[in-house]
Amino acid sequence: MEFNTLLVEINNAIAQVTINRPNKLNALNRETIEELHDAFKALDENREIKAIILTGSGEKAFVAGADISEFADFNAKQGGELAAKGQEQLFSFVEELGTPVIAAVNGFALGGGLELAMSCHFRIASSNAKMGLPEVTLGVIPGYGGTQRLPNLIGKGRAMELILTASMINAEKALAYGLVNHVVPADELLDLAMQLAEKVTQNSSVAIKHAINAVNAGFKHDVNGYDVEIDAFATCFGTDDFKEGTQAFFTKEKSQFPGKLSSEQAGVKDEPNPWSMRKFYPLFFLCCLCFSGLKAQEMPIKYDFGEKYNDRYRYSRLLTLSKDGNGGYIGVREYFQGLILRPRGYYIEQYNSEMELVSEFNYKLKGVDFVDGYVHNGQLHLLFLKYDYERERYTYSMHRSSIDPCRFKEVPLLHIRSQQVQNPLDSDHYHRRFKRGLSTAVFFDTNHQGFVIHVQQKKGKIEQQRLHYYRADLTKVWERDFSELTEKKNYAFEQMALGKNPGEVYLVGKAHFKKKRFEAKERKFQYEMLRFADSRIDSLVFDQGNKHSEGLYPMVLADRIVCLGFYADRPDKRFNGLSFFEIQPQSFSVTAQRYNPFTDQFMADKFGREDDQSIKNLVFKGAYTDRNGNLLFNAEEYFVTQSLHDTGAGQRVQVDRFHHNDIISAKLSPNGELLWARNINKAEVTQNDGAYASYGSYQKDGKTYFFISSATEHPELIANERLIFKQGLSRNRNLFVICLDEEGKLKYEKVIDASEARLPLMVSKPLDLQDDNHLLFYAKRGSKKQLVMLDFQE
Repeated sequence: MEFNTLLVEINNAIAQVTINRPNKLNALNRETIEELHDAFKALDENREIKAIILTGSGEKAFVAGADISEFADFNAKQGGELAAKGQEQLFSFVEELGTPVIAAVNGFALGGGLELAMSCHFRIASSNAKMGLPEVTLGVIPGYGGTQRLPNLIGKGRAMELILTASMINAEKALAYGLVNHVVPADELLDLAMQLAEKVTQNSSVAIKHAINAVNAGFKHDVNGYDVEIDAFATCFGTDDFKEGTQAFFTKEKSQFPGKLSSEQAGVKDEPNPWSMRKFYPLFFLCCLCFSGLKAQEMPIKYDFGEKYNDRYRYSRLLTLSKDGNGGYIGVREYFQGLILRPRGYYIEQYNSEMELVSEFNYKLKGVDFVDGYVHNGQLHLLFLKYDYERERYTYSMHRSSIDPCRFKEVPLLHIRSQQVQNPLDSDHYHRRFKRGLSTAVFFDTNHQGFVIHVQQKKGKIEQQRLHYYRADLTKVWERDFSELTEKKNYAFEQMALGKNPGEVYLVGKAHFKKKRFEAKERKFQYEMLRFADSRIDSLVFDQGNKHSEGLYPMVLADRIVCLGFYADRPDKRFNGLSFFEIQPQSFSVTAQRYNPFTDQFMADKFGREDDQSIKNLVFKGAYTDRNGNLLFNAEEYFVTQSLHDTGAGQRVQVDRFHHNDIISAKLSPNGELLWARNINKAEVTQNDGAYASYGSYQKDGKTYFFISSATEHPELIANERLIFKQGLSRNRNLFVICLDEEGKLKYEKVIDASEARLPLMVSKPLDLQDDNHLLFYAKRGSKKQLVMLDFQE
């Protein structure tokens, strides 16, 4: 096909149409509109073409608008004819086209250019794209469907604002508005368009044609979209594509669809379907059952929303959510105020068993580092670290209060004499810093029955390390100086567990060697477990040989201790599999160990067909045992990046970005043999609280449930095995629940839609009520808050 204003390239089943008027920023004139009509018509009639990509030439514009010089002197009649002809010839023609058209918006899409993009079946944009309908600045309104399609895509209010103010929006805002589906750097735009087009070509072009027709019908005022859908659905059953698709489904082979057919060949009828919805429902239900393996599954979960309440603190962070000991719940948030947000205090909320807010208390407290909080014996406990400038010392204090009413009393626990240092509290146990003169960290067991304060001080060549163990009621059980063990090593503990005997504590973490120089093949630390019992301190080294464990997680079971983790074949934190160690408490020695390589299923979950990929940045989140003694655990791909951020006042500050990505889940037999391992692809990043970006987990009857709060509407499920969540930018978030059964089989469901809940759930901090199969979540955004209860049905 030869055109004056277009370039058309065909690659297998995909056509790329490029509007080629770069000197005019690809503006639409009569010739371009006519050639676009002819090109789309010819491509739609070509049985080999299954998807079309529409873009503009150059780097500045998709289509900068209509060519004003062609209609500047038109009268009213001519203007009406111009709009009607354009709609019929191009804009409505593209919208109704049976072959899907993807608009790859590269640069400006203004006026008729945005209207053309909106006529396409969906849109992607480069990060430099700008979009708008500026017609009112010329004394006219959008005439090629802009006043109709824009409200359908982004809502009436936003569309009114853009049209009446003639404003342009950038690509990120267009993505947030739902005007485009994806935003990527300019040099990746056509690659993404091709990837999406290739996905389209793998499906039935006959079904796609009917789907386009049915979706469009829902936006026509004089058409019943449901009738059109039923008619199209029924018609598909008589096509060769349906026979091929169902046969491939049962034989587990890839479908080889016959190809695109004309309306007559596909059996499309103009008259309404004589079948009523009532008569058709059994067949529809049967079909849904046949294809249920490809869709979200129904979970045994019910949910209940608490009442929404106003909240005066827009910026806050949930610290703890607990039972209050009287059948209700108590939540503690740290809130921030000021032009530069700083902690200003702690907001305590009490809810009754019906999730009704019964009391609130503002505990104004500044200049402290919050450590952790819990409820014990009907009292709320909040642990803080504070520096006393007059006495030149740090103090750990527990602020303890009855719940209703709140009357806090400060209970000093430990004084540490030291000069003030930057960031003394190491809350990130995986990356301890030892050269500041003071490093301190606190470790709780999983049930908050006790905690250990670790203090490391260094002054010149003298270094001291101490541990202080307290029960939940603040009784100090013991204090240990283990500086002798640290003459050649610095201990960076990561996990704590309480032993069966009173006062017995296990700490697991990295022992960093103080050797000045290391060879490339050497590791700078080793994983150790220290046991503190009575007056003894015992040390246990895990790895021997060329295996290097990471992130070991201890579990104290009835007659043994096990540690689960990851391992690498080289000392570079690129993990090759899962490690298991069994420790006999009496001898405090490793009695069994296993190194399980990642399974083919796990690698396929994570990387698909790609090879030579490395796995790293994994941290443990939870571990359980099932009724048969099998070990179930999960972890997260977590890492932190830094970037410079322009404040707008001529300054640049470093910003930390916290990445909460893939979920890893595995099941081991009681003796550590790997039964299965699965990966759930997820990508979330935040600059602040990870409560929304991370995930929560729950184990019941041998099944593991994961909770994800995501702006994604529909995660990708590939081959019924590989589930992919991509980060969205919408403020509203859906609640997805993913289930791995006892065999590691995966299913998922969107349990709560964002349009129903409106407030996103802090999924990483669920309260497990245990005794009645309920989970409680805190939900908040801006000045609104509520509790949400999930009930796992028997």
